[in-house]
Amino acid sequence: MAVGNFNAYGVERVGANLATTGLTGVLTVPDDDRYTVKCILAYNSATTATSVTVSWIDGDTSTTYTLFDQSIAGTTGNDFLDGGAGPLVLKGGDTLQLQASAAGVVDVTVSYMALGRLSGQT
Repeated sequence: MAVGNFNAYGVERVGANLATTGLTGVLTVPDDDRYTVKCILAYNSATTATSVTVSWIDGDTSTTYTLFDQSIAGTTGNDFLDGGAGPLVLKGGDTLQLQASAAGVVDVTVSYMALGRLSGQT
């Protein structure tokens, strides 16, 4: 079922095709904001399974943390935050990135809500 006027609920979305097998930055939080990521959808258009890794970079330390590393069967999708794994809160400077084992066959949609300035941020 389609939801009319998606932004009326304060939810934003961004999409990307994982065109290479390298890490692809999908969402970076502006320095003065924080986001709650509600879902990370990935669809594998290939007829064979493709591995997808979801990670985030801590904007303060530049450390990369792997959140998920899963195989997605051919012509199916996966919501990485479904089943109690989420939501994921990111703060200013953090980046959500994804990587696929095959180039150009995985499309990603990330839905998130901007929460505003963190208390004590300048």
